[in-house]
Amino acid sequence: MIDEAIRCAHLELSTLDWRFRERVAGDPRYRRRETFGMLDQPTDLLKYRPQPWPTFLRREGVAELAWLSVGISDLIRSIPRRVFGDDAGRIDRFYGVGDPLLVELLLDPPNGIEGALSRGDLIRGASGLRCIEWNVIPDLGGWETGFLARLHLANPATAALLRELGAEVTYHDTVRILFAHILAEVERLDLDPHTSLNVAFAVNPEAGSARYFAALAAHAEEELAAVLAAAERPLRPRIFLCRSAALMLDGGGCRLELGGEPVHAVVEMTTEITTQPVFRAFKAGTVALFNGPLWRLLSDKRNIALLSDESVDADYSREERELIRRYVPWTRLVRRASTSFDGTTVFLPEFAKAERERLVLKDSLLYGGQEVHLGHATPPDRWAEILERALATDHWVVQEYVRPLPLLFQEGDDGCSVHDVVWGPFVFGHRYAGTILRMLPAAGTAVVNLSRAATEGVILEITGDAAATAGAT
Repeated sequence: MIDEAIRCAHLELSTLDWRFRERVAGDPRYRRRETFGMLDQPTDLLKYRPQPWPTFLRREGVAELAWLSVGISDLIRSIPRRVFGDDAGRIDRFYGVGDPLLVELLLDPPNGIEGALSRGDLIRGASGLRCIEWNVIPDLGGWETGFLARLHLANPATAALLRELGAEVTYHDTVRILFAHILAEVERLDLDPHTSLNVAFAVNPEAGSARYFAALAAHAEEELAAVLAAAERPLRPRIFLCRSAALMLDGGGCRLELGGEPVHAVVEMTTEITTQPVFRAFKAGTVALFNGPLWRLLSDKRNIALLSDESVDADYSREERELIRRYVPWTRLVRRASTSFDGTTVFLPEFAKAERERLVLKDSLLYGGQEVHLGHATPPDRWAEILERALATDHWVVQEYVRPLPLLFQEGDDGCSVHDVVWGPFVFGHRYAGTILRMLPAAGTAVVNLSRAATEGVILEITGDAAATAGAT
């Protein structure tokens, strides 16, 4: 028997999502992972285990997710200008770069901000979606939305259930949207690829096996070919996977090459510092670069606090402030200072200690769930110790905890359970590019992260059957 809270949580997504859960949870065949065995076929493209049960989102939900994601991405990328006035000294002091002249050089156009690749971390709680983090880091995980969606739709069990439920679905293919974004940027720069479009992915070889990178390159080339064909561009797709240091300037000193071949675009999938040849070509306008060295500033978790804190002086419009109010949870820099909470002035250290169970502490400079502490899962003495450590620095934030709504997913070899889910929407430039889901059986004490054995899920967007796309009834 599925309780009412779970039913209501799925109905918020779509009637189809609830009908699917009701069907699979009540049938032993669909609770067995082997029923969805196609997802577990050997492939070098997937690093993480897929979740067998997809999530079905109605059109209005997709539109909301796209709108808020693009809006928050735009706000985050506007912070250097709208909060700091593009003042290199102020930006240097806040983010701790250590060199105002370097900040000024990085901000000087082109700087990569407009075309940046980003992905958020959202939680769906009792009041709807809330953006707890926004990432502009180079190595954004979850690109495989299209590949996963095609696996789900090709799986006989899922296909049969969709026919039985009478629904038609589609999906956003993140990789293809990425290549469409790269093609548009290359054409905007008038780089004239001539016969082939050459895209280099700067990677750290230690981040995966040789087989994984070979499969990734082959898959990326196929996807780029599909984008070029759809755009009617008679260009041959070429994908290079290499270290940043392998990319060099040509004899003229302004165009980027790899082994004598021209490079039109570079996608940094490593946190290594952008090399001088890549940076020089980017500044000269002879290569499209995603994301460039400004990612460290734009991915800082303190940016969410700058959005949330209404005392921060920024020229946000009324519509932007409403977007922040609806989708950004209360977040503050950890300081020995007073601030506001729910219309009341509080002294932050005392408030954070007294309200531990409703808060989260985060080190803004770390990623992958490192130094993220849920107050309700942290003993009071340990919380007080972490808080004192945070107060002794200038790079921690405290955030209101968003409790995820209970969502039902397959678990283990044979079973299902309520999971906590993080929604990861992609935005490339100003375009929504799909969402990857990460889910972990709900225990209330763990941060949902793929490195902590979470599974990876997809959103299938409902296009047909008015009854399936309707909301809760």
